[in-house]
Amino acid sequence: SPYGPWTRRPRPVLEPGPRGAWDDLFTTNPTPHVFRNGSVLLLYKARSLEHQSLMRTGVAFASTWQGPYRWKAP
Repeated sequence: SPYGPWTRRPRPVLEPGPRGAWDDLFTTNPTPHVFRNGSVLLLYKARSLEHQSLMRTGVAFASTWQGPYRWKAP
């Protein structure tokens, strides 16, 4: 529910990619779509160390909201 209850996790659900990846600086603004079976399609914004002024949109998928998420380049 948008109204909670919410619990802050110690780590982000989706970490930045490995060094050299298109999303290795940060990931932000996750927008989930939860399917009936509980799997999640996640859209998110990200930037890289190499191109810090270029914001890109990524797509990630997980079997549950908790992850782990698999993602691909935009």
